[in-house]
Amino acid sequence: MKTNGHFLQLDINGINPVINYHTKRRKLFLAAFLVFLFFVIINTTTSYAGLFKPEDVYSWYYDTYGPGNLSNIENIVFMNMGRFFDAFSPVYDSLVVFSIFLMLIYFMTDVVTRATSMMINVDYIAQSMLKILIAIMLINSGLEICKGIIAIANSLMNKVVSSVNYTEILKTSSDESVVINGFDWEQMWISINDMDFGTQLGAWVGTLFPRLLMSLGQLVIYVFGWSRTLEIVIRTLIAGPAMADMFSDHGKQGAFRYLKKYLAVCLVGVLYLLIGYAANMLPSIVLNFTGTITSPAEIPQGYTMAFIAAQFVAIAAMARAPRWADDIMGVH
Repeated sequence: MKTNGHFLQLDINGINPVINYHTKRRKLFLAAFLVFLFFVIINTTTSYAGLFKPEDVYSWYYDTYGPGNLSNIENIVFMNMGRFFDAFSPVYDSLVVFSIFLMLIYFMTDVVTRATSMMINVDYIAQSMLKILIAIMLINSGLEICKGIIAIANSLMNKVVSSVNYTEILKTSSDESVVINGFDWEQMWISINDMDFGTQLGAWVGTLFPRLLMSLGQLVIYVFGWSRTLEIVIRTLIAGPAMADMFSDHGKQGAFRYLKKYLAVCLVGVLYLLIGYAANMLPSIVLNFTGTITSPAEIPQGYTMAFIAAQFVAIAAMARAPRWADDIMGVH
């Protein structure tokens, strides 16, 4: 019995230090949080230099409901590949010899196939020589060809940006300022700036959840845009071997099929722009909202969810954009 009691006493003594350790740690965290909260309150109530300055609250509303929450797709679709080409052009050059060797393998395979079928004649020899010349030209000039296709895609995107005139479409006349997407942003700034700290904090909390969802959507949009950019870079580097096949039958030469697919990937950027512009106009058009919002309290019920839904609709459309581009170029 004494032994059992002895072991029981040891067990209790072993548990107590653990309990005391966790209790002290929770008290320490609570004290640190209270100190932090104290300095935040003092800082914000004296000079508005803390977490909830008027411009911070305004920027959250503008980023959530303003014209830029989807139109900034422009920032990720335009391709400035100069630095990529400077860094990776030696990789392309190193693959030129391999690409020509691969082209000769395709040619010899085609010759053997036709020889067994007794299909070699003067026309075939002439066509094969022409295909070899075209393949060598494409391989040697592949990097410049890719640059030209990218320039064409960028030019088309510039045409879309200049012709859509996106911001002007969303504008409606007002007595004192310009209304975009139903928001009079000059009056919104005046309204938010005139709020006391408690009202500003409430307005900031009110847009916290929508802004987090919009930020999540923006993250997905950036992933789509940058994934396309990375795909273009990789497709450019392997363009040489991909364009070595000029000997497939029925006009389905791998070289031209690859260039069509390359152009389709570049055209995805144009579709991304159109999707972003159209989706950002959806809330005011679908809800048929014709009023003017001058303060956070005037945002209609359902308007916030409409903006969130529009962004995720845009994401769904962007996921299908590559297939639409393939349909345009006839690549399957």
